[in-house]
Amino acid sequence: MSINLNKAKEAFASYVSHYNPDNGMVRLKIVHTYKVVEVAKEIAEELHVSEEDSGLAQLIALLHDIGRFEQIRRYGDFRDHLTVDHAKLGADLLEEGLLKDFIDDRQYDDIILKAIRMHNRYCIDETLDERTLLHAKIIRDADKTDIFRVRVEDDIRDIQSFTKEELEDSLVSDEVYKTFLSHQCINRETVVTPADSWIAGAAMIFDYNFKPGLAILKREKRIDGMMQRVHYTNPDTREKMEQVRNSANAWIESRL
Repeated sequence: MSINLNKAKEAFASYVSHYNPDNGMVRLKIVHTYKVVEVAKEIAEELHVSEEDSGLAQLIALLHDIGRFEQIRRYGDFRDHLTVDHAKLGADLLEEGLLKDFIDDRQYDDIILKAIRMHNRYCIDETLDERTLLHAKIIRDADKTDIFRVRVEDDIRDIQSFTKEELEDSLVSDEVYKTFLSHQCINRETVVTPADSWIAGAAMIFDYNFKPGLAILKREKRIDGMMQRVHYTNPDTREKMEQVRNSANAWIESRL
């Protein structure tokens, strides 16, 4: 196998050292990256892929959010629709020459770049070749799985454009609520309030490709942690968030 993960991790550490470590968003994305690598490895092992594909899945995970650091530096904001598509930015930076710092063998470039460009799309391109599609699906599941951890553990202001207090006082839009209960992902254009955004995050469970990521969510009780970390002041919001929590847990259980 020509994928040297230790070398790639050293290159990643060197790359991110140029960004402000005191910035909460930078810290969040560094930790997130390493966690996504761990999840990608677990998913790959559960799928019984080859050692080569396991290494490739972990490398893609290491690089999937490389564009986030420039996004933070340039815009100070994570919102792709208001700043820049971080997946495209990262893939462009890698394609322009950065990728050679992480891996010497060029045979994997197309898979790496396509999987990274695809990881934040609303839906995946099912016309990709079989191996690229596999890796696009693994990184999407691994990324989502750790995003749930982030939403449980990290400062909400570092995750979203709103504060915990604004989320606590927020209302839920009918369209977002109905979309969630119909077990569909939520389009960004329909998100109006902070509570909508929080529910949209929970709706990522409807876009999982494999069971291992969902099993991690169940094992770590991520849905409960995310939905119950906030005290919703509005009774209607509180009731709807509890229904979202119960529905999400039931849906995960049904898929496992």
